[in-house]
Amino acid sequence: MATVERQITFVDDISENCQDDYCMCQFASNADFLCACGVEEDMHEWAWDDQMASPATLLSKQNREVRFHPGYSSGTAAVRGDSPFKRGNVYYWEIKMLTSLYGTDVMVGVGTKAAKLHNYAYQFCSLLGSDKESWGFSYTGRLQHNGKTEWYGPPFGKGSIIGIYLDMWKGTLEFFLNRRPLGIAFRSLTGSSVLYPMVCSTAAQSAMRVTLSVSHPVSLKLLSLQALAGDQETLRQLLAVPGLRKYISNFWWLLVGRGEEECDLSGGGLNSRGRKRRCRSSSGSASGGGGEDVCRHQPPPVSGLRRLCSLCDMIL
Repeated sequence: MATVERQITFVDDISENCQDDYCMCQFASNADFLCACGVEEDMHEWAWDDQMASPATLLSKQNREVRFHPGYSSGTAAVRGDSPFKRGNVYYWEIKMLTSLYGTDVMVGVGTKAAKLHNYAYQFCSLLGSDKESWGFSYTGRLQHNGKTEWYGPPFGKGSIIGIYLDMWKGTLEFFLNRRPLGIAFRSLTGSSVLYPMVCSTAAQSAMRVTLSVSHPVSLKLLSLQALAGDQETLRQLLAVPGLRKYISNFWWLLVGRGEEECDLSGGGLNSRGRKRRCRSSSGSASGGGGEDVCRHQPPPVSGLRRLCSLCDMIL
């Protein structure tokens, strides 16, 4: 399996206003991340299952928030959702990282009933994807399934919003970082008739929260909308039809990041509802300027050395 060699230096959190598209809140290095960015949607179909949580977990906020190893960490803690994902539906949920991430691993993903979540209480490991019963995405940017890992996307950290899109009709699993799609991560998941959302962490006092969870049965209408996801012009025309506008806006999570540009839905374009973002072209440049994304927190990278700004979730 091919891997990508790269050197990344993690930048410590500092008190600073994050200038990323997604968040304009104040970061504090020694406190939980308390901003409300990305939590505009009040849609929740499931929560974490307190009966299927490791002893080293603490659930709160209607079991949507989980804190791992509240005191100190002696291994790997995990929890799964209280509602199964079944064939014939598509599912999308978002998890916000509330604290700094560090250590052996912090992961999000899915797994079957047979996934062994409680066997590593005294062992530090990358739990999700360690066997054939689960599929995981690590905060380091790696994917794992059946013990095999590969590079997939940029690392994520405190303040990041990780979206997970599970298509139980096609059998595909895809992850998003701050509502930007990272591409299909896994295929052929339909062999498992029932899956559950799962998260795990080895980091002491790490915390994350489910901010959104929605689903819909597959239908011809839904498949047609998926097929049009990259055709922004056609979608704008459909948004002018009153009967279709509400339907399309309810499925922003199927469309965001799919086209060559993203605009706020309230302006007639396509993006997540409730929070405006700058229009962004497929090259990654913000409107009003060309070139690549610019990090305002770190100096330009030295040739041959790549760094991650933990405020922007951006590799420099």
